[in-house]
Amino acid sequence: MAFRALHIGDLHFWRVPANPMHYWGKRLLGNANLLVRRRHQFRRELAGPLVERLIALEADWLLFSGDFTTTALPAEFEMAARALGPAATRHAGRLLAVPGNHDRYTARALVDRSFERHLAPILPERGWPWFVPLDDDVWAIGIDGGTRNGLSCHGRLKPGDVVAMRTWWRELEQRPRELVVLCHFPAEDPGGAWTHNRGPQLHEAGALLDFLGECGLPTWFLHGHHHHRWLYGSPRVPSLVYLNAGAPLMRWKGGDPDLGFLELTHDATGSRVTVHWRPSGADWQQRQTTLPTAGEVIDLQCFVHT
Repeated sequence: MAFRALHIGDLHFWRVPANPMHYWGKRLLGNANLLVRRRHQFRRELAGPLVERLIALEADWLLFSGDFTTTALPAEFEMAARALGPAATRHAGRLLAVPGNHDRYTARALVDRSFERHLAPILPERGWPWFVPLDDDVWAIGIDGGTRNGLSCHGRLKPGDVVAMRTWWRELEQRPRELVVLCHFPAEDPGGAWTHNRGPQLHEAGALLDFLGECGLPTWFLHGHHHHRWLYGSPRVPSLVYLNAGAPLMRWKGGDPDLGFLELTHDATGSRVTVHWRPSGADWQQRQTTLPTAGEVIDLQCFVHT
């Protein structure tokens, strides 16, 4: 069988709150950043053309790697649900997502499960981690890396996650040919040559890498978090490739957002990755990219801006 999946990264819908209570605690820092920087960087009004393109491609799956919001305000979740509603209707039951650290921004958003409650109209109810067959021989694993992290922005793999994965793997009647992991945080980050790299962001990721290495299958790790589009070959697990979809609504070096995302095509010959983007004032463009070797980074952000 064959399928096409579109991978969309950090959307960061934002709302400057009028309620002074929304400037309390961690949101004080987040909204200060929003007022000074993020509201100028993220062009939320361009979500319409992006969603139109996602629908026009008629892919089988839409895969979102988190950070729908900026400070996990209800109004931001509602904005995301409205903007993505047409795509969710078109892909009913075939839209999968995981939360990012901004969707679990406060302890209350984490405990109240704001992500699940506010995006319920467009997301099917699933536990964590979830396991979904994308076709007969490719399975997707969804991981919630959200955690209470104070002023930090890291994620954490929960103790029971890998136990659940091993149980699922052991009980599978038919082993897949490939795996797709969907998690906001990558389990490994490229080296320090990347100025935007803040170091390892998914704590306790070693157990996950051990599990994926033991599976021994070609694995696509779809993530976001770093607002820079790239492919990265895992130096630890030879069969693992990271796909970072970037931030499609974010201005890049002062220019307009490129609305870019990644397409993963699977068929009898294997899987391929294609970059889609829309230059300012031009039509949509797309190009298939080569795949990285172990430890290699392919910079797709500069690729679409040259």
